[in-house]
Amino acid sequence: KISGEATQVAGDPHKGAVSLYAARAMDSYAGIVEQWVRRIGDEYGARLAARGVDTEARRKSNAFCALCVASLLDLDEAKAVDCLTDGGEDGGIDAIHVGETRHDSFTVWLFQSKYYASLEGTKAFPAGELPKILQTVGTIFDPEKPLTGMRDIAHAVEDVRSRIRDGAIPQVQVVLCSNGVRWQQDGDARIAQAGFDPRQVQWEFVNHRRLVELKTPREINTSLVFAG
Repeated sequence: KISGEATQVAGDPHKGAVSLYAARAMDSYAGIVEQWVRRIGDEYGARLAARGVDTEARRKSNAFCALCVASLLDLDEAKAVDCLTDGGEDGGIDAIHVGETRHDSFTVWLFQSKYYASLEGTKAFPAGELPKILQTVGTIFDPEKPLTGMRDIAHAVEDVRSRIRDGAIPQVQVVLCSNGVRWQQDGDARIAQAGFDPRQVQWEFVNHRRLVELKTPREINTSLVFAG
């Protein structure tokens, strides 16, 4: 449990008012993911620290993002860490993965993550982060747009543009991740206003609960019928 602010309780027959702490229950799923994040942080600490400002919070945020990439794309963690782009000029993208071109199409995975110190799992993903991501998505499709403020992802964006020029069609999958809850309605309004065709740009939210579900083995119930 995580302690909240002190609360005064009146009417104690022995000592008068007694100060107690209102405790909020920690989300057990968030607690599980926190332990995974710490392990990744310990194992890949040097590589996580090399990206942006080196603080414990930044390492945890990058470790969480790598965990989301590895879990969703079924990559090993080392390759997921290689996908990280978090820096000063990343266009609002914390990780990017460009899939192989098959049958003249390929998928571009864009990740943006928010990792909160609180493990209550109740904070909503901030809709204020969306405009920067929307601008980056638009830049991928528009060859005339300069890569202003996108130095950290410029190589990947140019790779995508090159494939488009060669005739391949991209499917952009934007994954917003946090150890909280989905963005509010204002976030949906921003996405709708951008006007991207949902057949080319899709949006997904992944949080601590989804991560645990992805790693939970599914039972396979099969019945064998023998004839003869």
